[in-house]
Amino acid sequence: MESLNNIINDIVNSMPFPINYLILSIIGVVLLFTFFPLLGYIINKFEDFEFIGLTNLFGNKAATFIVNRLTFIGVITHECAHATFAWVCGAKVSRIKLLTFFKDDELGSVQFIPGGGVIKQNLQLFFTSCAPVIVNTSLSILTIYYCKYITHWYFYILAGYLIISFINHASMSKPDLNLYLKSAKVIIPFLIAITFLCMILFRQV
Repeated sequence: MESLNNIINDIVNSMPFPINYLILSIIGVVLLFTFFPLLGYIINKFEDFEFIGLTNLFGNKAATFIVNRLTFIGVITHECAHATFAWVCGAKVSRIKLLTFFKDDELGSVQFIPGGGVIKQNLQLFFTSCAPVIVNTSLSILTIYYCKYITHWYFYILAGYLIISFINHASMSKPDLNLYLKSAKVIIPFLIAITFLCMILFRQV
């Protein structure tokens, strides 16, 4: 890792100012936008693998119930993440359905109305669409971290259930991914400009 950092520093330092800061800004923002859908894709593949295994063992209906309904805690945190990020970013949350047991095509849903200018609305779309990836993955990591404080075996079972529940519902749905990509057209140039400006200002300090 240290050698990689040295290579990056050598490349950046060899470029004329401010081209080096512009390149760094572009790379950083693009990596940020790539990270969330990539992580969501990996989680989707994990869920597919889990579903196939459970289907082979118990059948399709039982697998669907276990993956989607039995892990309802993850559904609730998924929808709460959408609603919270939308509200914090200034959107109007018009409807929240945390859990649906009797619809095969819907586990929960959040409807929100973006507000403000073009940049603000796209920021709302960006953070709201990827919120479950951030929140549920963070909750999984926190649960794993606090496992070291567990003293009774049955708490390990509970922790395992929570981790699987969070991970199962940390992925980005197709509508979420569409919103995410839609916002990228506006947010990527905006974030590159802001990052580049901050690096210039920081250099002057």
